[in-house]
Amino acid sequence: MNLIWQIYNDTHFLDYVGGMSSGKQRVANLHAFYERAQKFEATNFKGLFQFIRFIERIQDRDQDLAEPTTFSEDEDAVRIMTIHASKGLEFPIVFVMDMSKRFNKKDIQGKYVFSEKYGIGTDYFDVTNRLQYTSLPRVALANEKERNLLAEEMRKLYVALTRAEQKLYLVGTYDTEEKMWQEWSAVDDSSEIVMPNHLRLHANNMMKWVGLALYRHHSINPDSLSKEYRGELAVDPVAFTVSFHSDADILGNILTVDVEEEQDVDGTIKVLADLESSQAITNDYKLAKKLMETTYPHEAATATTSYQSVSEIKRLFEDPDNAQLLQLTLEGKTRTGRYVEPDFPRPAFLQEVRQPTSAEVGTAVHYVMQQVDLKREITDSTIEEMILQLVANGAIEENVVKRIDATVISGFFATELGKLIQEKADLVSREVPFTMLMKAGNLFEDISKDSDDNLLIHGIIDGFIEFEDHIILFDFKTDYVGNQVDKIINKYRGQMIVYREALEQIKNKKVTETYLCLLNTQENVIIE
Repeated sequence: MNLIWQIYNDTHFLDYVGGMSSGKQRVANLHAFYERAQKFEATNFKGLFQFIRFIERIQDRDQDLAEPTTFSEDEDAVRIMTIHASKGLEFPIVFVMDMSKRFNKKDIQGKYVFSEKYGIGTDYFDVTNRLQYTSLPRVALANEKERNLLAEEMRKLYVALTRAEQKLYLVGTYDTEEKMWQEWSAVDDSSEIVMPNHLRLHANNMMKWVGLALYRHHSINPDSLSKEYRGELAVDPVAFTVSFHSDADILGNILTVDVEEEQDVDGTIKVLADLESSQAITNDYKLAKKLMETTYPHEAATATTSYQSVSEIKRLFEDPDNAQLLQLTLEGKTRTGRYVEPDFPRPAFLQEVRQPTSAEVGTAVHYVMQQVDLKREITDSTIEEMILQLVANGAIEENVVKRIDATVISGFFATELGKLIQEKADLVSREVPFTMLMKAGNLFEDISKDSDDNLLIHGIIDGFIEFEDHIILFDFKTDYVGNQVDKIINKYRGQMIVYREALEQIKNKKVTETYLCLLNTQENVIIE
């Protein structure tokens, strides 16, 4: 503490920063730093080393000390703060902005609602019929939470309305004046002092609450609607006005051109100067409006990460035309960052109490296919023997093995492609991981094709045969096919296109044939 103040004095650092831009704030920050050191010395962690470690920890956590204010409570200035921050304060004139902003009700619009008192209310899922219904507990908890939310918004509104000592301005926006009057006129048939419950509960912003309350007063006289004044509120001595302002009105209020000067040389110069000043104000107004309405041009890029897995974006390439790739929309994906399929791995504690999923069986079959010795005869018995060995080694769970059909695997190697893989065993590569860069604009329709952003695509190729001048690519699938071969092909076409492009980039060779190997039907389909 003493060291800091000595440095300030010896270097005249306070005087130096006081002469810089925002000097007043800089000096206040240095004083706040000294006061923070003084408080630190009052604790058990004393000394310069401990204080430096304290500052380093703050930096590691990307935090900072609170910035001190540089003006007093009675200083002539405009203060901008939240409603919560204004509690206990009063000001001569108060502007409450954005009164027509809708209340945030996301917490009650999902498939489940949490309540501190009653727990959780979820939708009802009919597993047998694969249907989903809104449940009574969810509706009840949502209603309770909505009432609590609106009650809190009313408390905030009360705080905002009671901060002004002389004048209070409530500012909001409506598409048209007629739309506002129609919204407020919903209370026209009510004469009670307290607004009816259904109107209070169905309001979605603070301006509607205020408008419904004011509409019953005799000062409200919309030209477009006929209304009656009922009850005590109609003659309440409150003084207020409702006014509407368009862009042109706002600009007109801030433009002042002096044209009453005498038309001599000096007067002419005076008028011209005012006109130039008005034009400058107009330009400033337009710039300010443009800045407030500006949206971040790369907003879509913030909704995804620079890493994507092939399995997660496989729908991207479902178009049969290789040159015309489909594009994914980021709508509804902004919370995840990555475009992902809505499947989650089963928790470990469920592994022993449920039958393995089709995905787990498919993974096991892929593993077996990668372990097959291509240089020896492949039969049902050799496959079964190898599977038992994998189980003994702990590579595959025993309950999964029961669903692996050895004849499916041996049957593949009896096909023309299977025989070719065995014949060219020395040229075969299996389970090959890869990464490749793709233009983000080619993947997501929300991102411009001219964008310089690239995405890193990762995947694993089941296998390929590499000849001197070309490559044959193959990928195994264990899906149930039935009579929906075309549907399966379309499902994985995108994956195969990505694999093919990646392989051609890596090997600098043309992939002449791309096979989708449907193991359950012993079909090897060429993907064009």
